Amino acid sequence: MSPIFEHNLNCLQQHFPELVHQLPSLQHNAFNLALQDGRTPTLLVNGRQLTSAHDRLGQAAYALRDINLNHDLNLIGWGLGDEARIFLEKSGCSVSVQLINPGLFYLLLGVDDEMETLISNPRLKLALIADPENWQLPDNSVIIVPELYLDESYANSIKQRLKLKLDERFSHDFHLRQTAYIKKRIAAQADFLACEVPYRPQELPALSKAVILASGPSLEERIGTVKELAAHGYTTICADTALPYLTEQGLIPHYTLSVDIRALPQVLKKIKTDAPCFKKTKLIYDAGIDAACVSSFSHRYFIFSPLYTHAAPALVKPLSGLLDERGSVLISAVSFALKQGAQEIYLCGADFCYKGAQSHAGLKAGDCSYTGAVKPDLSVRGNDGQLHLTQRNFLCYKYLLEEIIAANPQVNFYNLSPFGAQLKGAPLQIRFN
Repeated sequence: MSPIFEHNLNCLQQHFPELVHQLPSLQHNAFNLALQDGRTPTLLVNGRQLTSAHDRLGQAAYALRDINLNHDLNLIGWGLGDEARIFLEKSGCSVSVQLINPGLFYLLLGVDDEMETLISNPRLKLALIADPENWQLPDNSVIIVPELYLDESYANSIKQRLKLKLDERFSHDFHLRQTAYIKKRIAAQADFLACEVPYRPQELPALSKAVILASGPSLEERIGTVKELAAHGYTTICADTALPYLTEQGLIPHYTLSVDIRALPQVLKKIKTDAPCFKKTKLIYDAGIDAACVSSFSHRYFIFSPLYTHAAPALVKPLSGLLDERGSVLISAVSFALKQGAQEIYLCGADFCYKGAQSHAGLKAGDCSYTGAVKPDLSVRGNDGQLHLTQRNFLCYKYLLEEIIAANPQVNFYNLSPFGAQLKGAPLQIRFN
């Protein structure tokens, strides 16, 4: 036992005795440490820099740039403690550290001679994640990003979720950069929108039971159940990408949702111009979608984000943001069902993974054009009990959907996908009774 390790361990024992009891058994053999030279030397952990080798403190300060110094900080991961150290110097609040690689932290006790000053600070709290299955990212948080890519054997579902949070934030920022372009599109069809009908929930029939139809392979597998639900009075609400298949099957949904300005033109190429769905389904569409596309539908209502309020005279603030348009059109379809009062919702085609390494990118899953690219580090447990590879965007949509389900405990959700991903709060339903 090295003097540094013994000194740090004694300090940890004094302040966090329960943690000392837990650490030795938590995968410290999964990490290989090496010194990385630089302007400010750092550690390589399994070949990955734990902090910047150019400016450790500068990187840590950048990570804290949006943090509220008047509230306690939550650190997800430890790194080399730089973020905790800077925050404690600048703020009188506390730092709560949730260790996502406790085996690594255990090894750092033997190499970091600066740890004692942090561990002994009464405003520092150290703990393992108590309930990984129900864990949520707390407010005023900083994620130690390199730690997300270490040791998949511990809290991997949380690490996956946090990786996606980082992607989601970038995607949101990218979307914000597109607002000028979309506003210009909307303004160009202002005359068209002036004659259109905005979506107002109170002006459409309330519903109590709905089946949401997305375009995953399980829609084809469970089409018989879907038709049975429709025959029993369930309101059918489909994502635009599912409309071509439903049309082939002679099932015209009550509502069709379209929120991606790029999707509907591709959908219309797969449907005959005289198809009955154009006269019978009610289209709920984003105001940025091309007028020539939505004009094919006899019954239609537009929605729009608060970002585009006043981009055209028809877009007024009280009508904005009525439906959730995050991520996938599936999210908007579920949001619509809830807004109209649904108390029971079946989900079909909301797969997020499929048999083997196939994705839920569309019907006819055996066709290579519907087998999406998957990442070997992203997996999700299916309703068949097996782990399946999935796509980063699909995992984002799954988490978004689970957030909506959790936020509506009064609604009964059911999942009709036998080979798709397990959804928290939406148990698999094989038969409809």
